[in-house]
Amino acid sequence: MGTRKQAYQVFDTTLNRAVPFTYAGTASTNGIQTYMFTENIAPTQVATITVPGPFFGLKAKTVKLPQMYQIHLTYWVDPQTGGLLNVDEKERMTLRNPATRGTVAVLFDGDLRATPGTVKTVVDLDSSGRTELALLNMIVPLAAGIAGAVALAAGDPPARAQAPQGSAGHGRAVPSPGRRLVKRVLILPDAHAPDGEEGQRR
Repeated sequence: MGTRKQAYQVFDTTLNRAVPFTYAGTASTNGIQTYMFTENIAPTQVATITVPGPFFGLKAKTVKLPQMYQIHLTYWVDPQTGGLLNVDEKERMTLRNPATRGTVAVLFDGDLRATPGTVKTVVDLDSSGRTELALLNMIVPLAAGIAGAVALAAGDPPARAQAPQGSAGHGRAVPSPGRRLVKRVLILPDAHAPDGEEGQRR
C-alpha cells in the first residue's frame, strides 16, 4: 500500500475543484527518499471584479475584469507513511483586460516555501511514524503466531489474525509544513491513472 507512483486527485480551494497531481520523480528530503508530485494550472479565470477603469488606465468609469489564477505546486511525500514533508508553491493572481487579454494588474506573485526548520520538524515526526510502522509490522505477525500456538494448545483451529484496518503503509498522520502553504486538503487515487507505474516521486 502506501503512496504510489501515479496521479492523484487533490482539491484546490481556489478553483474549488479537484485537480490532478502528477508523479514527477524522486528526491531526498532531509535523508528520506520522497516522491514528488506537481500541480500545474495555466492562467484560469476564477472570478470577475468590478474596478474603477481610470485607475487601471481604462476609459470607462467602471469595468469588470477577469481575475486570473495560475500555480505550479510541488509536494514531497514519504511513500512509506504518506507524510507530506515539503511544499513549494509558485502562485500568481492577476487582473486581465478582456479586450486585449493583457495583464492590467498583478494582485499576487509569490514563491512560498517551507522553511528548513519546518521541514526538519516534519521530517522528525515522519521518522517517528516510520518507527511505529516498523514496530507494528513486527508485532502483528508475532501476535498472530502466539495466538495460533495458544489455539493449538487448546485444541482449537488457529484463527487468522488480521492487522488493524489501514495499518499497513499509512502510519501516523504527519502535519503539513505550514497551513498557508498547503491549501489542498484531500488526496484521492485517480481512478483513471494506471495502478502504480514503477520506474521513475510532495
